[in-house]
Amino acid sequence: MSLVCAFDSGNYEFELDDYDQAIFDGGLMFNEEEVGVPMMFAPEGGFPEVKIGDLFQDSDNTSLEVVRKLGFGNDSSVWLVHTGKHYSALRMLSQYATNTFHSPLHDTSGIYDEFSKHSKTNFHPGIEHLVKPESTFLWTLPNTNKHQCLLLELAGPPVACVRQYFEDRLPPLNLIRNLCRQLLLALDFVHKECELVHTDITPDKILIVNPLSSYDIQDLISKTPQKWYTKPSTTFCDDLHIRDPDTPSTIFRSVQEMVSQPIPPPHGFHRQLEKTVFRLSGFTKVQRLANQTKDDISIPRMRAPEIVLGHQWNEKVDIWSFGCTIYEILTGKHLFKVRPDEIREISYDSEHLLLMNMVSRSDFPLHMIKRSTNAHRYFHIDGTPIVGRYAFEAHTDVLASNIAQARPSMTKVDLAAVTVFIRACLILDPDKRPGAAQLRADPFLYMFE
Repeated sequence: MSLVCAFDSGNYEFELDDYDQAIFDGGLMFNEEEVGVPMMFAPEGGFPEVKIGDLFQDSDNTSLEVVRKLGFGNDSSVWLVHTGKHYSALRMLSQYATNTFHSPLHDTSGIYDEFSKHSKTNFHPGIEHLVKPESTFLWTLPNTNKHQCLLLELAGPPVACVRQYFEDRLPPLNLIRNLCRQLLLALDFVHKECELVHTDITPDKILIVNPLSSYDIQDLISKTPQKWYTKPSTTFCDDLHIRDPDTPSTIFRSVQEMVSQPIPPPHGFHRQLEKTVFRLSGFTKVQRLANQTKDDISIPRMRAPEIVLGHQWNEKVDIWSFGCTIYEILTGKHLFKVRPDEIREISYDSEHLLLMNMVSRSDFPLHMIKRSTNAHRYFHIDGTPIVGRYAFEAHTDVLASNIAQARPSMTKVDLAAVTVFIRACLILDPDKRPGAAQLRADPFLYMFE
């Protein structure tokens, strides 16, 4: 069998020997992101291989040295770098994410620059709860692959990574209340002052701040040095694009993957819940309120109904995702566990909408259905769902029941309050869904255990 690889210089065809064929047929297995796999084999990937000691130079001509791997996501990897004066986080986008970031259609690069300026010149209190941008630059590899790099203020781990500090791996309600108050301030700034929409809120985008000094970080690195996975992974060779197609040679190589080691949370933070500071990150898919360029936003489980239906949308999509995120932090489980039914020919989106009807305990308003371009796929002309309606009136409250099951020791008062708060975020009609400032006045956020 031969493998055809498409490059700017033309298409190259490689004959696979038995060893290469076995690797290709078996698939490349990685512990974390797919390091070194070209976009032609990973359409939404293209992650670079970064090594400890690698040097970069940002747009301000500041030299950046990689000292540790902090984490990774579906579109980037994050690295601890030293600038010569202090430590920062370097978020390196995949090839796919880089192409999207620089697409003239989406103008994410220009929007990100606007957001950076706002965050440095505005005095809104929500700024204190955003991971602040420091600089940006484009890294071009010898194999011509390009990766957008974002130098960011250093924070701590995602809130999803600190469950082990709490009994039953569930954060206390006071921590969640504190998180909500801070993140809603951040969203109020993004929505009102910047007139932007985040579009990608998840638990991984909420970071706990650990105000470590440079000395503290040096001490941390010396006591817990970078770790590697024991078993090497297999990826593609770096120089596929310059190989002589007539020269038989393996196209694969081994790579030693680094283990993500985020900055730990502040010592004893789980005993000082009111002092914990949270910051919202992940502004690489941000859009303008006034000039939206893409409707396929948010990961599926966080997607608001107006996106699924093809309805006009605004900053309220962030409120929906925020509600789903708080539920996940509260229970440790996904709110919408969508399972398409192939036998009954129920699609993912149809099942998702049915679950929204169930969790919100309300029906989709007819005016919303009539103004949605995709509504004909899911609703009859009179507004009744094609796959059937969930008769929530005759059933228990699914949202409250699921929370109570995950946190059986929660008092009835707290259960009622947090259910009302989350359901407010999940109002089906975006025109009636509250904004960040309105939600911040919810009584749940000011009850204390």
